[in-house]
Amino acid sequence: METDITKETKKFPELVVGILIKNKDDKFLLIKSPKWAKLTTVGGHIEFGEVAEETIVREVKEEVGLDVYGPEFVRVVEVIRPEDFGTDRHLVGLQYVVNTDAAEDQVVIDNDEAVDYKWLTAEEILASDEVKETIQKTMEIYLNQTKKAKKHGLFSHGDKKLEELERERNEFKAGWQRAVADYQNLQKEHCKDKTEFIKYANGNLILDLLPIMDNFKIAFSQIPEAEKNSAWVTGFSYIKKQLEDFLKSNGVEEIKTVGEKFDHAIHEAIESRHEEDQADDIILEERKAGYKLNGKVIQVAKVVVNNKQDKRDQQDKQD
Repeated sequence: METDITKETKKFPELVVGILIKNKDDKFLLIKSPKWAKLTTVGGHIEFGEVAEETIVREVKEEVGLDVYGPEFVRVVEVIRPEDFGTDRHLVGLQYVVNTDAAEDQVVIDNDEAVDYKWLTAEEILASDEVKETIQKTMEIYLNQTKKAKKHGLFSHGDKKLEELERERNEFKAGWQRAVADYQNLQKEHCKDKTEFIKYANGNLILDLLPIMDNFKIAFSQIPEAEKNSAWVTGFSYIKKQLEDFLKSNGVEEIKTVGEKFDHAIHEAIESRHEEDQADDIILEERKAGYKLNGKVIQVAKVVVNNKQDKRDQQDKQD
């Protein structure tokens, strides 16, 4: 029977993955890790709730910044009490080969996991004294598996089967990329529509408030000079200011008129007259205020416009 002390000190093997990353030039990525004396593979512990292939994608991204696909299981490796670690460990490693489309210089190493990296061919890995023996054995088994696959027709007939698989993979990848792009565009369109809806959702309320604002402006323009500093005028000024601030905070902007050049898009000329000291088409007077809501005209300004033709018409009649 195990005692409580035995249970506390009992150790268990740790499940890890080792990942040989192969690029389009049939070179494999090895790293120089502070944990091992020789070149080794990217790898790490399988976390609780992860399947091995999820761990592969995560560890590669975290340690060297690459995207990989097509994991091929090669073998199981056991390392018991590795001297390099300097600790009492028992590692059970699942060895995989994966593919990447990244260029060799796109590697971005995590300095906690690696201090350097090399891209080597299979032959260089098998011949190098710098590479861990377990990695060399994995490479040997992988090459044998590839030869067996060729022997059984997977790469026969001028590699047509391989080319077909590669074509299907590229088609799938392209389709997936289009689907992602379409989804992202849909998200952007949805966000744009939502933003537009929020910007103009209060439009009807704003339109109902504009006549009140117009009436305030008319009323204040007709206050006798003697009453302008009275208490009741001051009180109504605060109310008018509150309404102006509310409209402004909701995206309402008053259209400029007097002294501006007439613009058919935002002004409506209800009268014209001639003033000699003003240029043609300059607005002389505002009869009704105009407004924009978030840059969109919701009420045109009704104005009086300077027109030199008026004076010419009058002179023609006199003649």
